[in-house]
Amino acid sequence: MAISRRALLGASVATAAGMAVPATPAASDVKPGRSRKKGGPAHSGKRPNLLVIVLDDVGFAELGCYGSEIPTPAIDSVARRGVVFNNFHSSPMCSPTRAALLTGRNPHSIGVGTIADWSDGRPGYQGTVDPDIEMLPALLSRQGFGCYGSGKWHLTRLRDEGPSGPYDDWPTRRGFDRWFGFQGATADQWYPELFEGTSVVNETRIPGEHLSENLVDKMIGYLSDHITGAPDRPFFGYLAFGACHWPLQVPDQFVERSKGRYDEGWHKLRERRFQNQKTLNLIPAATVLPPENPDVPDWNNLSAPERQFAARLMEVYAGFLEHTDAQIGRLLTFLTESKVFDDTMVVILSDNGATAEGASGSADFRQHMYMGAETAEDRADALETLGSDKSFPVYSQGWAAAGNSPMRWYKSTAHEGGIRTPLIVSLPGGGFNTGGIRNQFHHVSDVAPTFFEIAKLDHEGFEGTSFAYLFSDPVARSRKPHQIFESTGSRAVWKDGWKAVTRHQAGTDFSRDRWELYHSDADFSEARDLALSEGARLAALKGTWEILARKGNVLPLSDKRSNTPNLPERRDKYIFYPATSRLDRLSIPDFQQAHRITAEIDITPRAQGVILAVGNAMRGFECYLRDGELHYVFVLSRRQKFHLRSGKLPSGACQLVVKLGDGKGPREARMIVNEKIAGRMTIDRSWPTRSVGAGLRVAGNRGAPISGTYEGNFPIRGGSLHRVIIDMV
Repeated sequence: MAISRRALLGASVATAAGMAVPATPAASDVKPGRSRKKGGPAHSGKRPNLLVIVLDDVGFAELGCYGSEIPTPAIDSVARRGVVFNNFHSSPMCSPTRAALLTGRNPHSIGVGTIADWSDGRPGYQGTVDPDIEMLPALLSRQGFGCYGSGKWHLTRLRDEGPSGPYDDWPTRRGFDRWFGFQGATADQWYPELFEGTSVVNETRIPGEHLSENLVDKMIGYLSDHITGAPDRPFFGYLAFGACHWPLQVPDQFVERSKGRYDEGWHKLRERRFQNQKTLNLIPAATVLPPENPDVPDWNNLSAPERQFAARLMEVYAGFLEHTDAQIGRLLTFLTESKVFDDTMVVILSDNGATAEGASGSADFRQHMYMGAETAEDRADALETLGSDKSFPVYSQGWAAAGNSPMRWYKSTAHEGGIRTPLIVSLPGGGFNTGGIRNQFHHVSDVAPTFFEIAKLDHEGFEGTSFAYLFSDPVARSRKPHQIFESTGSRAVWKDGWKAVTRHQAGTDFSRDRWELYHSDADFSEARDLALSEGARLAALKGTWEILARKGNVLPLSDKRSNTPNLPERRDKYIFYPATSRLDRLSIPDFQQAHRITAEIDITPRAQGVILAVGNAMRGFECYLRDGELHYVFVLSRRQKFHLRSGKLPSGACQLVVKLGDGKGPREARMIVNEKIAGRMTIDRSWPTRSVGAGLRVAGNRGAPISGTYEGNFPIRGGSLHRVIIDMV
């Protein structure tokens, strides 16, 4: 069944208000396999479909069915017909969770012990799944499934993310029949850099078009084609949102729904969610809310402008999540109307806990990271644009602490705040004991073997432990024998209801890390450290961690977070042609170095259009023709732009040159037309190229607007651009 994209977009707001899915009748460690066989006979008979929906940086307490005040009616509807897990665990960060989810194995054992950006060549930290391991879509494809992905991948090394490949670790080379999405950790929600298959998506963005809507549109399109063309074959759909990872960007009407809701601050929000969780019986009645993390500022000590700014950031986050739920609702409605929902196992999870990366919060987090902290004036000026394409925001650690309630700490740590995440599962009808809460310990590596058991498919040597038994026996003891965690030196081990954990500080000796001990079965929130009174038990658990870590490629440890070894190599010369695809920000020249941009072009008096564009509305530069002149606009920030014009250009063959001097301080820009200087200006300073948040486009700006001085993508007209040469001086 096909549904028009515009009709679906029009329904999104109504869906957010209340989406209901019609009810249906209730329905040990192994050595990893090393086969990547292709082909093979498909199983006969109808298998259940599988739909996996992955949220990004959404903490344990941020969905409605987990005690949040943020409306998530679509997700909650899945919880009502399925089960909610309160003791499910991800990895501490994104890429390892996705690797474990899509392989059924522990992430270090297959080479993804950290995010793809920080891979460094150690066996457990390659940044991409071991090529000898068949990923879930490849396994399912050999069982007769159609496999479709839409959204975030983040399982390719940085140097291989560009449009020239190599494509060995791209989704369509790892088993997906079709894929649409983005490669890295973050994506601009208004002007994302997208691929379909291995091809750059160069379509001009429609104003107000949002990435989450695009991802669901594409998934609906893929599944519609599958249902129409192969109704007797099952499908595997993998929908991985950029939401709610920063930048927090969302249509303003969703932000306004939360206006004033967070004016009381993060302390009260954390306590309120904690009480909601008890009311829902989501957490044990004896659970204690631990003291605030020591890095959380006292809300009452903030100034009035600081509170206003922080509350607005949380309003944007809440709108972002509510908007995401609306898109999930559109997909579930499609499945219901297409008569396949009742044949589909739906799994909804988050890749890790809520993040404190933003510290005190920011309107433009890339500027904060690369150019220094924002001023109070910057924040006041940005207040009304938060969430729009004129912002790149992240919320503060106080909201993240509330998002992980009742646990402590955040994403990237091995404490429960970093790794205990939502998991909601609904099953096809078939006599399963669904409904209610499951409190048994399980891990993201357990999802794949669970599906294989439910669907009665052949296993391929998973390391994870199926939790299918919990659908028929809700009170059974967990069959999970143990689980270890590690992220840039922070590490933990869980076994038999006990957990040992340490939070490593970068640059310190690993042997000096202080380990804590918690009786997880009796202490849901890790409020009572028993390390001193249970020294023998702690020592035994640390020994278990060491054994499993050596066996599973976790060692040697490193706390470095550099992506330098992983980046594409720089060159002295780059040549771009009008048909060149967009290049991402990691593959382009380092424009902070001295450089010379030369455009070889034939010009008429009516020539206009973008020659070269790099960056987005927050920072970047562009060279374009208009009104018979060459323009060079350098955007340092939202409030600082430098504009140089050439004066009237001659008709005919022209060589247009812009030269920028070296340095992080003031830099001179010179414009040269046919070897004659046509203008000069001084730029106060410049940003590192890799901080711009968007890549390079030639012969038109099919991406985020930069200078804001023209409409649309402004392609070259009235002239003929031959090539653009960039020489690094």
